Amino acid sequence: MDTATLNERLSSEFPDSENGAYSTAFEGGRDEKSVLQHLLSVESQASVLVDDAQAEADRRVSENENENRARHEERFGKEAAELNSRYEETIRAAKEDYRKQLELYRESITALPLHLKEFFALTESLLFPETAFPKEP
Repeated sequence: MDTATLNERLSSEFPDSENGAYSTAFEGGRDEKSVLQHLLSVESQASVLVDDAQAEADRRVSENENENRARHEERFGKEAAELNSRYEETIRAAKEDYRKQLELYRESITALPLHLKEFFALTESLLFPETAFPKEP
């Protein structure tokens, strides 16, 4: 509603005998200053109500978040702990298996006989082919 419409409506509801204004007819003869003070008071009360409602809404949201977080932890915490335990056991078993396989490999390497004479002969024939096998004249 625009200002002109509001003034017209208030003038018709609260006419003044001298100029047609609504200043002295509101709430038992209060003037415009009293009306504005009353409106500011109502606005202030409304602001307090809105602030209280916002605080209550924030409290409820926080409370619900905490409840949901606790419910989530209760529901999934046990399962997560179990999965973590299985993971740790799998890692431990894999490390143990790796250690055993490495030990078996070392034992198999150590058990092999060393053929140093043949190794040196092969190395010399590959690196120095002209001296390894003398040519016949």
